[in-house]
Amino acid sequence: MFARRVHMHLKPNSVAEFTQKLEKDILPLLRKQQGFQDEITFVSHDGREGFGISLWDKRENAEAYNRNSKDSRTKSRSSAMTAGKGSESVCGTKGRMPRLTTVELTQK
Repeated sequence: MFARRVHMHLKPNSVAEFTQKLEKDILPLLRKQQGFQDEITFVSHDGREGFGISLWDKRENAEAYNRNSKDSRTKSRSSAMTAGKGSESVCGTKGRMPRLTTVELTQK
């Protein structure tokens, strides 16, 4: 099993918008992807950071989703999301793509 870690900064007072966008746009898109298993999302206590983990059956499926859906994700992103310095700018001048990492999960 593989996990994709996504970290993003949220604009102040935007947790409700972020949550709505996740439930109505992002999760339905993920559920249609081959190999998608589940999604776990966290928001920091102050509401300024979000962290998501999506679980996939194979690395190839996680990476295929990442390659094939970049345009869809960009269009469906909430204006509530921004990411770290140097990230691609979308959704106006302050919005940026979240940082993504794919890792293999092992059982010990």
